[in-house]
Amino acid sequence: MRIARSESVATHALLVIASVVAVFPLVSIVVSSLHGVAGSSGGLSFAGYSTAWTQGRFGSALLSSALVSVTVVVVTVLLASLAGYALATMRVPGGRIILGLLLIGLVLPYEVTVLPLYELLTGWHLVDTYWALVLPQIALSVPLGVLWMRSFFASVPVECWRQPASTARAACRPCA
Repeated sequence: MRIARSESVATHALLVIASVVAVFPLVSIVVSSLHGVAGSSGGLSFAGYSTAWTQGRFGSALLSSALVSVTVVVVTVLLASLAGYALATMRVPGGRIILGLLLIGLVLPYEVTVLPLYELLTGWHLVDTYWALVLPQIALSVPLGVLWMRSFFASVPVECWRQPASTARAACRPCA
Protein backbone atom coordinates (compact mmCIF):
# COMPACT_ATOMS: atom_id res chain seq x y z
CA MET A 1 0.00 0.00 0.00
CA ARG A 2 1.41 3.35 -1.06
CA ILE A 3 1.19 6.32 1.29
CA ALA A 4 0.13 9.59 -0.27
CA ARG A 5 2.77 12.33 -0.41
CA SER A 6 0.61 14.77 1.55
CA GLU A 7 0.13 12.17 4.30
CA SER A 8 3.87 11.57 4.45
CA VAL A 9 4.61 15.30 4.67
CA ALA A 10 2.00 15.73 7.41
CA THR A 11 3.44 12.79 9.36
CA HIS A 12 6.97 14.15 9.13
CA ALA A 13 5.83 17.65 10.11
CA LEU A 14 4.06 16.22 13.15
CA LEU A 15 7.17 14.22 14.10
CA VAL A 16 9.38 17.31 13.79
CA ILE A 17 7.01 19.32 16.00
CA ALA A 18 6.88 16.54 18.59
CA SER A 19 10.69 16.28 18.54
CA VAL A 20 11.10 20.01 19.13
CA VAL A 21 8.62 19.90 22.01
CA ALA A 22 10.46 16.92 23.54
CA VAL A 23 14.00 18.31 23.11
CA PHE A 24 13.34 22.00 23.90
CA PRO A 25 13.36 21.64 27.72
CA LEU A 26 16.70 19.81 27.68
CA VAL A 27 18.31 22.34 25.35
CA SER A 28 17.00 25.27 27.40
CA ILE A 29 18.39 23.76 30.62
CA VAL A 30 21.84 23.27 29.07
CA VAL A 31 21.87 26.79 27.60
CA SER A 32 20.73 28.29 30.92
CA SER A 33 23.43 26.40 32.80
CA LEU A 34 26.12 27.76 30.48
CA HIS A 35 25.14 31.40 31.03
CA GLY A 36 27.05 33.19 33.76
CA VAL A 37 25.65 34.21 37.12
CA ALA A 38 23.23 37.13 37.05
CA GLY A 39 25.10 40.41 36.96
CA SER A 40 28.27 38.95 35.42
CA SER A 41 29.54 39.55 31.93
CA GLY A 42 27.74 37.83 29.08
CA GLY A 43 28.96 34.78 27.26
CA LEU A 44 29.07 31.10 27.96
CA SER A 45 30.79 29.80 31.07
CA PHE A 46 31.34 26.40 32.68
CA ALA A 47 31.80 28.01 36.13
CA GLY A 48 28.41 26.74 37.27
CA TYR A 49 29.49 23.16 36.67
CA SER A 50 32.69 23.51 38.69
CA THR A 51 30.76 25.21 41.49
CA ALA A 52 28.20 22.38 41.52
CA TRP A 53 31.02 19.84 41.57
CA THR A 54 32.88 21.41 44.51
CA GLN A 55 30.38 23.30 46.66
CA GLY A 56 27.47 20.98 45.94
CA ARG A 57 29.63 17.88 46.50
CA PHE A 58 28.37 16.51 43.21
CA GLY A 59 31.31 14.09 42.98
CA SER A 60 30.43 12.27 46.20
CA ALA A 61 26.76 12.18 45.22
CA LEU A 62 27.68 10.69 41.86
CA LEU A 63 29.87 8.07 43.53
CA SER A 64 27.10 7.16 45.99
CA SER A 65 24.58 6.84 43.17
CA ALA A 66 26.95 4.63 41.18
CA LEU A 67 27.61 2.42 44.20
CA VAL A 68 23.91 1.97 44.97
CA SER A 69 22.82 1.44 41.37
CA VAL A 70 25.58 -1.05 40.52
CA THR A 71 24.88 -3.04 43.68
CA VAL A 72 21.14 -3.11 43.00
CA VAL A 73 21.57 -4.13 39.37
CA VAL A 74 24.10 -6.91 40.07
CA VAL A 75 22.14 -8.44 42.95
CA THR A 76 18.80 -8.12 41.15
CA VAL A 77 20.09 -9.75 37.97
CA LEU A 78 21.70 -12.56 39.96
CA LEU A 79 18.61 -13.30 42.07
CA ALA A 80 16.15 -12.88 39.20
CA SER A 81 18.17 -15.14 36.89
CA LEU A 82 18.44 -17.91 39.46
CA ALA A 83 14.79 -17.74 40.48
CA GLY A 84 13.55 -17.37 36.89
CA TYR A 85 15.56 -20.40 35.78
CA ALA A 86 14.26 -22.48 38.67
CA LEU A 87 10.64 -21.50 38.09
CA ALA A 88 10.86 -22.11 34.34
CA THR A 89 12.77 -25.39 34.20
CA MET A 90 12.08 -27.21 37.48
CA ARG A 91 8.98 -28.42 39.23
CA VAL A 92 9.03 -26.09 42.20
CA PRO A 93 6.48 -26.91 44.91
CA GLY A 94 4.11 -23.96 45.03
CA GLY A 95 5.59 -22.47 41.87
CA ARG A 96 2.26 -21.05 40.71
CA ILE A 97 1.67 -19.51 44.13
CA ILE A 98 5.13 -17.92 44.00
CA LEU A 99 4.37 -16.47 40.56
CA GLY A 100 1.05 -15.12 41.84
CA LEU A 101 2.76 -13.47 44.81
CA LEU A 102 5.35 -11.93 42.50
CA LEU A 103 2.57 -10.55 40.31
CA ILE A 104 0.80 -9.11 43.35
CA GLY A 105 4.11 -7.52 44.35
CA LEU A 106 4.27 -5.81 40.98
CA VAL A 107 0.75 -4.45 41.28
CA LEU A 108 1.34 -3.07 44.78
CA PRO A 109 2.12 0.67 44.59
CA TYR A 110 5.53 1.65 45.95
CA GLU A 111 3.97 4.37 48.09
CA VAL A 112 2.21 1.72 50.17
CA THR A 113 5.56 0.27 51.22
CA VAL A 114 7.23 3.48 52.42
CA LEU A 115 6.06 3.52 56.03
CA PRO A 116 6.42 -0.24 56.65
CA LEU A 117 9.90 -0.16 55.10
CA TYR A 118 10.91 2.75 57.31
CA GLU A 119 9.65 0.92 60.40
CA LEU A 120 11.48 -2.25 59.35
CA LEU A 121 14.75 -0.49 58.56
CA THR A 122 14.57 1.46 61.82
CA GLY A 123 14.14 -1.80 63.73
CA TRP A 124 17.18 -3.23 61.96
CA HIS A 125 19.19 -0.02 62.66
CA LEU A 126 19.80 0.51 58.94
CA VAL A 127 18.43 4.05 58.59
CA ASP A 128 21.04 6.46 57.13
CA THR A 129 23.06 3.63 55.56
CA TYR A 130 23.50 2.47 51.99
CA TRP A 131 21.62 -0.70 52.89
CA ALA A 132 18.50 1.41 53.47
CA LEU A 133 18.69 2.38 49.79
CA VAL A 134 19.86 -0.91 48.34
CA LEU A 135 17.61 -3.47 50.04
CA PRO A 136 14.23 -1.88 49.22
CA GLN A 137 15.24 -1.28 45.60
CA ILE A 138 16.31 -4.90 45.25
CA ALA A 139 13.11 -6.11 46.89
CA LEU A 140 10.97 -3.97 44.60
CA SER A 141 12.80 -4.86 41.38
CA VAL A 142 13.29 -8.61 41.82
CA PRO A 143 9.64 -9.58 41.09
CA LEU A 144 9.71 -8.06 37.61
CA GLY A 145 13.13 -9.56 36.96
CA VAL A 146 11.99 -13.02 38.03
CA LEU A 147 8.91 -12.91 35.81
CA TRP A 148 10.98 -11.60 32.91
CA MET A 149 13.71 -14.22 33.30
CA ARG A 150 11.16 -16.98 33.81
CA SER A 151 9.46 -16.09 30.52
CA PHE A 152 12.84 -16.09 28.77
CA PHE A 153 13.90 -19.47 30.16
CA ALA A 154 10.45 -20.92 29.44
CA SER A 155 10.77 -19.83 25.80
CA VAL A 156 13.98 -21.80 25.27
CA PRO A 157 13.22 -25.34 23.97
CA VAL A 158 13.74 -28.11 26.52
CA GLU A 159 16.17 -29.91 24.20
CA CYS A 160 18.64 -27.08 24.65
CA TRP A 161 18.72 -27.57 28.43
CA ARG A 162 18.86 -31.36 28.53
CA GLN A 163 21.71 -32.05 26.10
CA PRO A 164 25.44 -31.49 26.49
CA ALA A 165 26.66 -28.24 24.96
CA SER A 166 28.32 -29.87 21.95
CA THR A 167 25.23 -31.79 20.85
CA ALA A 168 22.87 -28.97 21.80
CA ARG A 169 24.55 -26.68 19.26
CA ALA A 170 24.07 -29.24 16.52
CA ALA A 171 20.54 -30.27 17.50
CA CYS A 172 19.12 -26.91 18.47
CA ARG A 173 20.41 -24.13 16.22
CA PRO A 174 18.35 -21.26 17.76
CA CYS A 175 19.94 -21.99 21.16
CA ALA A 176 23.56 -22.04 20.02
